[in-house]
Amino acid sequence: MLLKCLLPLYCLVFNLATATPAKLIFDTDIGNDCDDAGTLAMIHALVDRGEVELLAVMISTRVPTGPACADAINTFYHRPEIPIGVGKTSDNTQTHDDYATYIASHYPHDIEAGKVPDAVALYRKILAAQPDQSVVLAAVGPPTNISHLLDSPPDAISPLDGVALVGKKVKFYAAGGNGRANLPAGEAGWNYKWDLRAAANELQKFPTHIPMVFAGGSGLTLFTGAGYEKKPTGHIIRACYEKYHRRSTNLARCSWDQLRVLYAVRGGDNFETSAPGDITLEGDIIRYSPTPDRNRAYAYVKDKVLAAVQLEDLMMHDPLRSEQRPPAR
Repeated sequence: MLLKCLLPLYCLVFNLATATPAKLIFDTDIGNDCDDAGTLAMIHALVDRGEVELLAVMISTRVPTGPACADAINTFYHRPEIPIGVGKTSDNTQTHDDYATYIASHYPHDIEAGKVPDAVALYRKILAAQPDQSVVLAAVGPPTNISHLLDSPPDAISPLDGVALVGKKVKFYAAGGNGRANLPAGEAGWNYKWDLRAAANELQKFPTHIPMVFAGGSGLTLFTGAGYEKKPTGHIIRACYEKYHRRSTNLARCSWDQLRVLYAVRGGDNFETSAPGDITLEGDIIRYSPTPDRNRAYAYVKDKVLAAVQLEDLMMHDPLRSEQRPPAR
């Protein structure tokens, strides 16, 4: 049974919506499912509203055109400069591509195949440059990049190894597990099952003083994206949803990724969040226990109608005209 967040200090830690924009790194398996594209659109809306500073987009799977797809979406929202990294040494071999190649070949971007920075190196560079305890990390695909980051040794970028660097710079982690909504116990979702070794490594090594919340489970039965049918033909996110569904109507899709980012940026006001505890992986079974306290929790949406309205409002945000855009940070 879910427990309400009662401790004032715990509530303070998990209420991440503040006047200061969240310094966000978005780790995605874009190209496999259209919810990643809808989430990236939502992030750009949050940037335009002053709630997020997007530090980078990391690609966690081997969809060859994934980086170009992400860059095309960033370019569509007038942010072609956002750094993109790709896990060239990823443990999984996922290459399923429902829309990335189409987007990469039909929309402007400046990504050159084979010249995208390594995700771990980019992670280390960005984290090292940020203030301590300032970065919000949201992983919406397999935790491959996160696992490799945690395993990374000291280098010329930072004298800290990956665990220490993450522990020093990250303040919150929106984890990508529980896509099948099985917590507190049950079969792990797609993201974890696709790279079980990385998932186990993440849960073992991720610093326990950083709150980690699995907030995507309600996305299994919370559908968004239908509003893209009202967008002009050729709208880049509409194209992502159309290519994924292979149709131009009935575009609604599960909202796992959007919920993870919503929780990470705005906090858990519309979520029922478990008490902090431990989350472990045994084979492909993910399990929560209230003790020992390892600062891990899971969350489910309380009011799905309200959540869907909030998500659609952000996802349908159009690129701002030049005179409307906030100044570059």
